[in-house]
Amino acid sequence: MVCVADGCSFFVDFYRCKRADKTYGKWSLSIMELGHLNCPATAKPTKRQMMELAAFASAVRPYGSVSASALVSQVHKRDGISFGKHKRTVYRAHEAVNEVASEIVQQSVEKIPPLLAEFASLNPGSTAVAERDGDGRFKRAIVIIDVFVAAVEAR
Repeated sequence: MVCVADGCSFFVDFYRCKRADKTYGKWSLSIMELGHLNCPATAKPTKRQMMELAAFASAVRPYGSVSASALVSQVHKRDGISFGKHKRTVYRAHEAVNEVASEIVQQSVEKIPPLLAEFASLNPGSTAVAERDGDGRFKRAIVIIDVFVAAVEAR
């Protein structure tokens, strides 16, 4: 691994030895020069690296349609990382974070009806209902414990 900036001496060399059984062992560090402090180069983060930043993900999730400029600004303020020249990657990471969040929400919502059914079976006299809309999507849920059911029936 080497820095591409002119005048920067940063580099790290790794190697893997081939075993007798033709497989490779662990990576080992061969040599390195870590003089990278005053380097003029800028990082080129990948989509995956952007997605893994807590500041990036937390900036995307509350506002699904936040602009790339706003994301760049917020990550720079919170973590001091500049994505300014990489807006296409920012957009791709933004879309990927939204897709992951949408999948998580969908998986969570799918768990509601079975959980309510189990609640009702474990609590005799209680009512637990999950409703879906015409397209089969989760609409709403209600849980009424047996004490309230008895109170309504007593009226």
